[in-house]
Amino acid sequence: MLRAAWLLLVNFRRALANLLRHVLVRRPPYVWITVDGPLPEFSTRLSFVQRRIQGMQAALSMQLVRSVFRRVEADPRAPGVVLRIQGFSGGWATLMSFHAEVARLRASGKRVVAQLLANDQASYLLACAADSIQTPPSNMVLLPGLRRETVFLKDALARVGVEAQVFAVSPFKAAYEPLTRTDFSDENRAQLTRLLDQRYDAMVQLIATSRKKPVEHVRAVLDQAMLDAPALLAAGLVDSLAYDDQLATSLGTPEVPAPIQPLAVGLRPLRMPYARRVKRTVGVVTVHGAILRGRSRQLPVPLPMLGSQQAGSDSVVDALRQAEKIPWVSALVLHVDSPGGDAFASDLIWREVARVNKTKPVVVCMHNVAASGGYYVAAPAKHIVASPGTITGSIGVIAMRLQLEGLLRLLSLHVGGLQRGKNAGLLSPTQVLTPEERAAFTASIGHTYATFKTVVKNGRGLTEETLEPMAGGRVWTGTEALERKLVDQLGGFPEALEKAQALAGLKVDRDAPYLVLKGSGRDTTLPQPWKDASQTLTAAVTTSHWALLPWELDGL
Repeated sequence: MLRAAWLLLVNFRRALANLLRHVLVRRPPYVWITVDGPLPEFSTRLSFVQRRIQGMQAALSMQLVRSVFRRVEADPRAPGVVLRIQGFSGGWATLMSFHAEVARLRASGKRVVAQLLANDQASYLLACAADSIQTPPSNMVLLPGLRRETVFLKDALARVGVEAQVFAVSPFKAAYEPLTRTDFSDENRAQLTRLLDQRYDAMVQLIATSRKKPVEHVRAVLDQAMLDAPALLAAGLVDSLAYDDQLATSLGTPEVPAPIQPLAVGLRPLRMPYARRVKRTVGVVTVHGAILRGRSRQLPVPLPMLGSQQAGSDSVVDALRQAEKIPWVSALVLHVDSPGGDAFASDLIWREVARVNKTKPVVVCMHNVAASGGYYVAAPAKHIVASPGTITGSIGVIAMRLQLEGLLRLLSLHVGGLQRGKNAGLLSPTQVLTPEERAAFTASIGHTYATFKTVVKNGRGLTEETLEPMAGGRVWTGTEALERKLVDQLGGFPEALEKAQALAGLKVDRDAPYLVLKGSGRDTTLPQPWKDASQTLTAAVTTSHWALLPWELDGL
């Protein structure tokens, strides 16, 4: 009763405010949105002190983009938005999500103009979502295509007496290939070539469709790699050359320039949406970054293969349990953007997903990458949604042991050791593996791999004969995964949200509110950056079995 009264009061106040806006504001401005960064899916909540006292602003996210676009779309007087693109560092799935949201806004009759101030390929691809693209006459845009480059360290390590001993389920599981080879294996080369071909074709098609140009024309332009602004204009890849001060005139007339306001100011004259009473909702739990044990953490400097963001199993499990206990959370979306990581930590998260899924339906949304351990945690869900360009699969396990005997000999260092147990030196980098110890490593990898396959077979309803040709560390795009029944649907977060609503018997509405659950907080016994770095390095050293995809396609 109190909640209904509060809702009525809030909407009454908003109705009055909307009426005043309609009377007093004759000409709402274009909303100016600055894009500069990775465009994460969800907004980061700032405290009152951060917002009001420190003056901090949350980074632009897809969640905020959708909210702003809905405000613009709902006000018939709003002319549209201007995208000030200073840099985009997100992945392919993020790019596709942004294009889908811009297409929806344009379909409502609103104008979207991109002001391209960056010169990189990813930023240009983002700008292609708009009705028109403007860039300063002095801009030089780099469109070099895609490249995957690896530095192979085998010979360099050998020069200092170090050997990396790797145990993998197949050559396709190539996480440690740079440490053991001087070039790509045939299997990994074929896999990377296939993925590069598909991503490049998709990139060319995106530009050709957006700019209404033949594919052959786009390929020819891209082969030039570096194009100045006049060349871009001549090739039809941008629509006009203009500086900041000319933008308002180009959107209006010299006599009556179009009003343009930054996001915080530009939304004020627009109609406010009315609050809705929601009795039940969908919870969202994220698995972002490399999967490790302990708490989730963010490092100030990225580490090789592990990056800067880690999804801690304790935090993810705690978030899942929170969602399970909240009575008005009727379903879950598990948003996965992870190359995997620690196989044991992945298994802990998998167990919780499988358990919660029995009482509340879990829908997985695979974002830029959901591979290896990222696929492991997704396998038990009721439904899996992936972007066409999501990198997924990599169902396999790998382990690595550094052999330092040669380095010690080179430095004239002598190690003495006493042990009890036949294989007590199994993990010692100063000892040469015996045949029995090598067999123990191989057996343990085989056991973890068999467990991984069982998880996938049970979760996806596959047989061993069907799964094995798709496993062994092989990597697939979202489109290929759909063909192989590793995922159920192509789409992004809105499609995953709608599916979760449908499975829970809720009204299907992609604009309905949802609850993001973060899980347990961090340990603050040490200054946080040092604590996070210490935990990550400890995990990297002590983890024996990895379910990890260590590479990405350079260029987007």
